[in-house]
Amino acid sequence: AHIGSWEVAALVTGLKLESGLSVVNRPLDNPLLERELDRLRKLYGNHVFGKHNMVREMLTQLKKGGGVGILIDQRVREDQGVEVPFFGHPAWTHPVLARMARKTGAAVVPTFALREKPGLYTLRYDSPIVVDELTEAEREDVPLTTRYMKVLESAIRENPDQWLWYHDRWKQLRLAREQA
Repeated sequence: AHIGSWEVAALVTGLKLESGLSVVNRPLDNPLLERELDRLRKLYGNHVFGKHNMVREMLTQLKKGGGVGILIDQRVREDQGVEVPFFGHPAWTHPVLARMARKTGAAVVPTFALREKPGLYTLRYDSPIVVDELTEAEREDVPLTTRYMKVLESAIRENPDQWLWYHDRWKQLRLAREQA
């Protein structure tokens, strides 16, 4: 998630994996900054791909045993997501993580690089969530995405000052209520 330094988490995790880490990204609006960030992301063997081909790219990486990094705390449109609780409010969330885990059997390892002091981070890998260990009902999009969001919510509650996502996660729901 957008907590601590997700860029540090991806770089260090990529170093630990033989084939690096494949990271889903949305290009920055500034092409000069995007080029520099892309260079840094690839510095230690990581691969970067955009959200437009993400399903195909994720499947390719996971089927060959590679790792994929994706930030799941983003708001999505109603037609792209599932509604799950986030901090006690329903939030539209992309179910791609649940679908990829279900399709490939890959474990989902919540990963956070939390700032201890300037320039010093602690990389935290939480317990893997393995779909093969869940019941059929727990493997569905909504319960599995809810489970992922609860892990994220817990990390944010522990480190609220390090959550850096300013976009309104509940915008569609708020607008729908205002229109009703």
